Amino acid sequence: KRKKEWTPQWKKKSQQMEHLIDSTVPPLSEPALFRFLHHHIPAEAALFLSNSLPIREADQFFFPTHFKGPIFANRGVSGIEGNIATALGIATGAKRLTIALLGDLATLHDLNSFALVKECPYPVIFIVINNQGGGIFSFLPQATTESAFFEKFLVHTHSLNFESAALLFGIPYKIIHDFSTITQAFEEKKSIILELKTCREKTFEICSTLQKKSNL
Repeated sequence: KRKKEWTPQWKKKSQQMEHLIDSTVPPLSEPALFRFLHHHIPAEAALFLSNSLPIREADQFFFPTHFKGPIFANRGVSGIEGNIATALGIATGAKRLTIALLGDLATLHDLNSFALVKECPYPVIFIVINNQGGGIFSFLPQATTESAFFEKFLVHTHSLNFESAALLFGIPYKIIHDFSTITQAFEEKKSIILELKTCREKTFEICSTLQKKSNL
């Protein structure tokens, strides 16, 4: 009886929240990326979510209403080890196209595993979210109270991009200027590194705005 009473209310609230998200998030933002995948990820593909902010953003913004293929995640000693290797292992084991959502620090920590791409019998589309550091730490109080310490020792701010890494390992590369780049990669079904450059502070502002509007 309780399930029958509560289920319609929760479904209605979920639909309202989904509409709020879709009407609030700006294009080419991190939340917008996950909303795009929510609607367009191929049903036959596996999805791998790297540690730290990507998996939490998926929890907030990626909630398909019907089956979208298997979803995987990994947990390293400190959260960011071996994510590229794991995605390639998933593609090999699942025997299917795999889409890997990676943060920039997670990618840098496992950069040498890109050498395994040519040995992988199934394509992996790497989508690297580059917000120039550990974006998850922007949600901590230290982000505003200990800025100098925060940027150097927690965020590890950098100005790197991944085009040269793609060249080093002989992997096709594209920067994401609009999400049609991802659609094209889905259609071509070939291994590639796609880089989305975002702003940590902007992502925090978007999430804060959504929290206020949702009355949570």
